[in-house]
Amino acid sequence: MATVLGLIGCGNERLPVVPVQGTLFVGGKPAARANIALHSLDPQIVACPVGYTEADGSFRLMTHELDDGAPVGDYVVTVFWRDESMPFDGCAGDELVKHDLLHGAYFNRLTSPLRTIIRPGSNTITIRADDVRERMRKSGTID
Repeated sequence: MATVLGLIGCGNERLPVVPVQGTLFVGGKPAARANIALHSLDPQIVACPVGYTEADGSFRLMTHELDDGAPVGDYVVTVFWRDESMPFDGCAGDELVKHDLLHGAYFNRLTSPLRTIIRPGSNTITIRADDVRERMRKSGTID
């Protein structure tokens, strides 16, 4: 949860939010203990809702307070799924990607292909990401 809490500083504006829960799947399987952040496509919205997945891939988003949700709008979704087999020393920036099980494929809001829409009222979203590890193994990029 420490990484998620570190992401809350994306914006200080107190926008109204709606409840958002969801599930993250990577390669068709629930992704446990991954960090999710939503980045608005509207430049006027600086809030950055975040979530942390449970063992079954489920999460609840927060913007201002725990589990409060997200502002209504269109978003790019970023995912950081920490490789817990590697020591984590609090590194940041590009160095953080070396700790990502998805090798940075969904780490950058400018390049992530993942999108979602938050609508008025309560929302349940599903985020489906490719398991880039399989593709990289097949191509010989990783073992």
